[in-house]
Amino acid sequence: MAARHYHNPFPRLANWCLLLVIVIDLFSLLRALPAATAQAVSLAVPATQTVSLPWPSYGQAALGAQGYGLLAENGKPAPVPIASVAKVITALAVLNRYPLAANADGPMITLSQSDINIYNSAIAEDGSAVAVSVGEQISERQLLEGMLLASANNMATSLADWAFGSLPAYEDSANSFVSGLGMINTHMADASGFAPQTVSTAEDLIKLGQAAMDNSAIAEIVSEKSATLPVAGQIYNYNQLLGSDGIIGIKTGNTDQAGGTYLFAADRSIGGQTILLIGATLGAPDLATAMSDSHNLVLAADQGFQLIKPVKQNDRLAVYKTHWGTRVDAVAASNLSVVTWKSQVISVKTSFQNQAAGAKAGKTVGQITLSAGSQTKSVSAVLAQPIARPSILWRLLHP
Repeated sequence: MAARHYHNPFPRLANWCLLLVIVIDLFSLLRALPAATAQAVSLAVPATQTVSLPWPSYGQAALGAQGYGLLAENGKPAPVPIASVAKVITALAVLNRYPLAANADGPMITLSQSDINIYNSAIAEDGSAVAVSVGEQISERQLLEGMLLASANNMATSLADWAFGSLPAYEDSANSFVSGLGMINTHMADASGFAPQTVSTAEDLIKLGQAAMDNSAIAEIVSEKSATLPVAGQIYNYNQLLGSDGIIGIKTGNTDQAGGTYLFAADRSIGGQTILLIGATLGAPDLATAMSDSHNLVLAADQGFQLIKPVKQNDRLAVYKTHWGTRVDAVAASNLSVVTWKSQVISVKTSFQNQAAGAKAGKTVGQITLSAGSQTKSVSAVLAQPIARPSILWRLLHP
C-alpha cells in the first residue's frame, strides 16, 4: 500500500498572520492622527453694577456713547416736540443728498424772493432767523452753519427747499431717513423743529447724535463757536457749553411747546481712552436748565465707566489635549483691555480650532471676544508650544 502524505496548513496561516500584522502596523504608522481639541479657560469679568446719575426731574433724558449705544435713560419715552434739535435731522438729510467733504464749502446757492419770504415768516412767528437778501450767494456749508450755530429757522427751510425741491418732498425724505436710523418714535413735520408736530424721544436722539458725529461736516460745524455769512456777517453758536468739560456739540433748542431741549456730545477720558458721550435732555422749563442739567450728566457719567483688563499677554486662554496624553497651552498674543459701562452685561465668546499634530508654536489657533452693549474687543490665542507627534509605540498600540 502506498504511503499517504499530509499537507500542514499552519506555515501558510502563519505567513498570512504575519502579513496582517505588518499591514496593521503600517496602517497605524501612516493613518491620520486625531486632532487635538481645545478646552477654553473661564475668563473672569466684572458683574453688572447699578449706575446712579443726576437725572432731571422733568421730561425725559438719555445717555449713550459712540460704540456703546444707549447706556441709560430716564422719564417716559413718549414722542414730544424737540424744537431746533430737529435741525440736526435736516442737516443729515441734506448731506445724505449733497455730501460735503471735511472743510469743503459745497455748491453755491443763489437766494431768491422765496427765501426772503421764508425769513419774514420766521420773524413773524417769533422764531430764530438770520438775515438774507435777494441774489445772495451762499454756500451749502454756510447755510448749514446758519442753521446749526445760530439756529436759523429760515435757513433750515431754505436749505431743505433747495435740496429737495419742496418742503413736502423734504419731509418724506427726512422721515424715511430717520426710519433708516432706527428712530422709530421720530416724525418730521417741518425742517426747523418750530412745528410742535416735529417730535422724537431722548432714546431716538441718541441714535441721531451718533449719526451726526459720524458725519465729518456736521462734527466740524457744531464744534465752531462762530462763523461768517455773506449778508448776516458774524454769527455765534447758541451752544454756550461748547469747549467746557470736553463738550464738542451738538444742538440746542427752545420753543413754548417743547421747552428747553439739548442734544450734546462730549469727549471724556476714561482709563486712557477717549469715549464720545452722546446725550439728550427734553422738556426742560427753559434752555438754560436743559443745558445745566445736561452738563451735570456729562460730569457724572465718568463714574459709570470702568476700565477692565481681563487678559494679559501670555495668559493661558485654552488648553489643547491630544489623544496620546500631551497638553499644550494656547496663550494671549497681546493684552486685552476695554472700557465698559458698569450696568451693561459683559459677555465672553470663545472660538478655538482643532489642531493637527505637528502644529508649531506661535500659530494662531483662536480668539476670545468680549462684548458689552454694541462694542466688542478681541484677543488672539497662539500656541505656546508645538503640538508634538506621538511615539511610534503609541501609534502601534492604537491602530
